[in-house]
Amino acid sequence: MNLSKKFGGMAGGPENGLRGYLLTFLIAYSRDLGNSYEVAGESFETSCSWPNVTTLCSRVTKRIYDEAAKVGFVKEKVWISFRVTQLYEIGAAVYVYFCLTYQGMDDKNIVHNYEIVEDAARDEVMLAGGSISHHHGIGKSRKGFIDRTLPRMAIDW
Repeated sequence: MNLSKKFGGMAGGPENGLRGYLLTFLIAYSRDLGNSYEVAGESFETSCSWPNVTTLCSRVTKRIYDEAAKVGFVKEKVWISFRVTQLYEIGAAVYVYFCLTYQGMDDKNIVHNYEIVEDAARDEVMLAGGSISHHHGIGKSRKGFIDRTLPRMAIDW
């Protein structure tokens, strides 16, 4: 408890893990609710070494704010949060959560502009020493980063 307070955190206790699973199930529903209020939100996970955790979070926060402003999201209505979900001797898994208000934006560009911000956040994760994924894999939304994560032989295979 004292350690978490010393570094500005809070101790969640063992019940917090159970709440994390509940959060996983609620994300899809809260995303739908957010869209009813013109808020687009998503999360993604990464992993990095302990010396990079704070830097990664700071850099990703700045990058999200900067990219969101470039494509027209209102900076004061950008919400960003991080959650460390798994701890290892050499590092941690970090979830990045962010929401962008798209009130008053051209509907045709909302998804595209959101993807620009999300891709920029993932780019910054990698520039800050994080991985493109901790356990969710590459998939469609991360395929543009595969050449930075795997050797050419693996991609060709």
